[in-house]
Amino acid sequence: MGLIPKDIKKALFNTNEQGKPSGNGPAAPVDSGSQTSYVRNSQSQGPAQSPEQPGTMPSRPSSTKYPGPPTDNSGNSRQRQDPRDLALLLHEKEQETTVLRNQLAQLRRENDGLGQEIRSLQAKSFKSFGDSRWVPLDSSTLNGALEWIRSDLTGLVKTYAADDLSKIERLPSDAKSLLQEDLSKVIRFNSASPNGIQELWSITNASRLCLTALLSRALHGRILSDPFFFMDDTLDEELVEVLRQYPDLKQRQNPCEVLYGIFRAGKKYDQEKAQQWRSDTVRLMNPYQTSDNADGNAQLIYINEKIDDVCRKVPKAMDQSLIGLFLRQTEAPERKKFMDGLEQIFVDTGRLAVQIWAQRPSLECRSLSKLAEERFHVRSPLLEPHPLHRRDDPEDPRLNGWLPKVVVHPAIVARGTHDADHYERTNVLSKAVVWLELKDGRS
Repeated sequence: MGLIPKDIKKALFNTNEQGKPSGNGPAAPVDSGSQTSYVRNSQSQGPAQSPEQPGTMPSRPSSTKYPGPPTDNSGNSRQRQDPRDLALLLHEKEQETTVLRNQLAQLRRENDGLGQEIRSLQAKSFKSFGDSRWVPLDSSTLNGALEWIRSDLTGLVKTYAADDLSKIERLPSDAKSLLQEDLSKVIRFNSASPNGIQELWSITNASRLCLTALLSRALHGRILSDPFFFMDDTLDEELVEVLRQYPDLKQRQNPCEVLYGIFRAGKKYDQEKAQQWRSDTVRLMNPYQTSDNADGNAQLIYINEKIDDVCRKVPKAMDQSLIGLFLRQTEAPERKKFMDGLEQIFVDTGRLAVQIWAQRPSLECRSLSKLAEERFHVRSPLLEPHPLHRRDDPEDPRLNGWLPKVVVHPAIVARGTHDADHYERTNVLSKAVVWLELKDGRS
């Protein structure tokens, strides 16, 4: 290797001719080809650094950093991945996707199998009912239907009831005694007749409450309480006329009473079987309508007409003079309008009653005879004060301990389950709506 000329060596390493470092401070930069170098003064930087060996590049200052790999905005290194690694990762993901697709297909097959099984069970269940009318009614639906009927009756009476008891006030004593006897089925009198009738004047809106109570008792007693009410032929005017002409035929029994007698007798020794028989008999007499069964269609038409006919005749058969005492004075067209509305309420009740009695649970209506000594309490399961008591707060205890004076609507209680068992269990479908009074007679 050739020697560096002295002039260039002196400029590069800042030495005098004897080869010793100069103390005149840093040398000016010298451009040696492509490289620029600074040599610091030994007085300011400590001991002099050893000169670079000939043929080597000057050392880089210690404060200089080599640039690292490229980074993204977050400071993470971005390194190129090997394409072979990417291909392997893609292959693994495809395998995972294939496994998941197979699992999804299996779940779909299992779901389809469960759906078919459910549809099969539903078909068997619906076939056992035979008709959607016989699908078991839940308590809330049934309660709503019963409350709707009561509301219709209350609204009708409110429109046509008398404002006072003036018609009753003008009755002679013997007529008042008869009236008290008729009203004693819905009103608890504290005094013997005829003086007891005066207790009506202590009842708020007595005409309205008494008329509603009388009509509701007939509705519940003649229709809802009897599973075979639609077979009652005692209201058939033509039959009544025949029986009048042939007195010996009067000994025949009403079909309604015959069927109910069988039911009542069976309950004494086998409650569950008797209830099933009652339910099946009602269903048999109300067959499912099918286009390919002419006899079944004819029976269904006949029984529907029978239900409507009996329900329309029950209110007509009531003592019209008794009802008239609590009605406001109306002309014939208005009176007919009242009766038409009343008959329709009885028809609606009859259709609901058939649907109820076709179920396995049994039904009973509790009227004044069973509620007369039932004291009210805000937690009472059977009694509900009439709205005329104006209890804004259902927890208001001021009526606690009071007794029913007027049973405006009886309580409706169901027994048993849809499986035709546990008839010892009860479920209150509708509470009795009552006008209450204290034991001393104050309302």
